[in-house]
Amino acid sequence: KFIVQWDLPRDVTDVSAVVNQQPSTEPTVSEGLFNNKTFSPLSDGIWYLHVRFKNSVGWGPTAHYRVGIDSAPPLSFTILSSDGFSTANVAPMITFSTKDQPSGISNYRVVVDDDTATTTTLTSYTLSPQGNGKHKIVVQAVDNAGNTTESRATIEILETPLITIAGIRIT
Repeated sequence: KFIVQWDLPRDVTDVSAVVNQQPSTEPTVSEGLFNNKTFSPLSDGIWYLHVRFKNSVGWGPTAHYRVGIDSAPPLSFTILSSDGFSTANVAPMITFSTKDQPSGISNYRVVVDDDTATTTTLTSYTLSPQGNGKHKIVVQAVDNAGNTTESRATIEILETPLITIAGIRIT
């Protein structure tokens, strides 16, 4: 259900309230005198509530309210690494991107090895220097309605020699 309510000025004698997907509807048919209305559930998308009061002078201006309904999470996505997922780069850059309808993407949250999440609006992120071994990466896409989708990857930081002398690797 979609339930709305408002305060009625003292001199109001009639009310008209409509919900539709038109941004500038001007309701003109009195539905009586009331301060709330229940509408059928709204499907995902952009809707508009139009409320208009009438008094002894006539109909007043219409109040228009935009209502965005978004119950679906962002689309699934894949984490990519320009260095690959097995690299000697201790601070690799990862990229990710997705779309969401109708509200759009608000931000991404990046977590490495269950540490504190970093929030970004960018679609790339350079990891802080990581130690050798495997590291779990979770990227969560958050839409403007608060719905989320996440993607996971594992990146392995290879041990690399600092120098090699006569074929001997010194790390």
